[in-house]
Amino acid sequence: MPGIPTHVDGRPIFGPPRPPHHNYILHVRLCPEQIVDPPVSRVLSCPGDATFDDLHKALQIAFGWATTHCYDFKVRNPAYAAPDEETEMLAMIQRLRRQNGVDPEGVDHDHDALSRSPPKSLLRLIQKQDPRKWPLGIGVDSMFANMEKHPLTPERPAKDVKLNEVFEDAKYRGRAMEYEYDFGDHWVHDISVEGRANATRAFECLDGSGHAVAEDAGGPHKWQELKQAYRAPEPSQEQRETMQWFEREASNRDVRGLAGGRERVWDRYVVNRRLMEEM
Repeated sequence: MPGIPTHVDGRPIFGPPRPPHHNYILHVRLCPEQIVDPPVSRVLSCPGDATFDDLHKALQIAFGWATTHCYDFKVRNPAYAAPDEETEMLAMIQRLRRQNGVDPEGVDHDHDALSRSPPKSLLRLIQKQDPRKWPLGIGVDSMFANMEKHPLTPERPAKDVKLNEVFEDAKYRGRAMEYEYDFGDHWVHDISVEGRANATRAFECLDGSGHAVAEDAGGPHKWQELKQAYRAPEPSQEQRETMQWFEREASNRDVRGLAGGRERVWDRYVVNRRLMEEM
């Protein structure tokens, strides 16, 4: 009897799965125009066949977030120009009414203000939510999730899309990309592909700067204000209360605070240990 074949076209049938062709080296900057002195960024080596939901989990660990809010990834559209404030407000009201099952009177759905503009993003990768399992949404900010939609922007579940599907697609290659976490505070992380590395099965943090930002601080400007509070020679009552909140109550609190230059402290070893244990 012929033996059981072990190879097809020179490739082994059995054994561990082959790794992807390469990893992507991603430089991720958190609100770079607003968060300065120091900036907060991380450089990650990411398996090419990881999904964007995997990347979300890796970024949560790398940046020290608490995974309590919604997220999405967007490939930015350079042709898109933000509408004026009145048009944006009207479109938001229309979206909210549709979301609640109320049909806006006198509105032509196919020709509303936003549907006449270019897509806001070339692609949006979203967190898939099962209303049967999460009737109120996954994140505490889930009520804002539909406000991020644009009628002409294609959407796909982040868990179904691999990094190499986007980074190797001619439509998206070289385009600016972002990861937004918390649709209330709008923590926007700019993502750039800096290069490639040998294939691995694991995420790894290679470099970075800046202490993890306080969850629910209120946005980038509030993080800047928190750092100023720690630098103040005589903090005000409001500043003392904010520092106390960060050290005792924030979901990603740091009991040691930010005094003495600790706004620059982060631990790559701890990040990589968590990536290894939790991914």
